[in-house]
Amino acid sequence: LNHRSLVQDQRLPFHKLLKHYRIMNGLSKAQVAKQSGLCYQYIFSLEKGTCKNPSISVISKLAEVFQVNPSQLLPHVSSRKTLK
Repeated sequence: LNHRSLVQDQRLPFHKLLKHYRIMNGLSKAQVAKQSGLCYQYIFSLEKGTCKNPSISVISKLAEVFQVNPSQLLPHVSSRKTLK
């Protein structure tokens, strides 16, 4: 999937969105962990899909690393809405 179709597909699970944005930004899991202040193992588990339902705080930290609106990491939130 390309970036545009991925962002528009609100049915994709969080772990697939996370991996997409990480790769699109040319970052390793370790780099995402360091830049977000989160544990590498937690990033690994989130991306693998074994750890589900990250907190808004975690999503905000990851969105900051990827320089996107947090709502872009939430598959169930309309792209017209934004988190504050």
